[in-house]
Amino acid sequence: MKKIFAAVAIVALFASCKKDYTCDCTVGTVTTSTPINDAKKADAEEACDALNVLNALGGGSCTLN
Repeated sequence: MKKIFAAVAIVALFASCKKDYTCDCTVGTVTTSTPINDAKKADAEEACDALNVLNALGGGSCTLN
């Protein structure tokens, strides 16, 4: 019984690590929001950083929310 409980607890722990994020990018006065769904925080940060590089070329920036 303890093994079953431990297995369920581990699955629940890893399942809860993913959530929805939003990458908000601003160039001049225009702000766009890009959803990053069902992602780990590190993966969402990486995706938003990639958008930040693209927006920086136009003088903008992005932040992860």
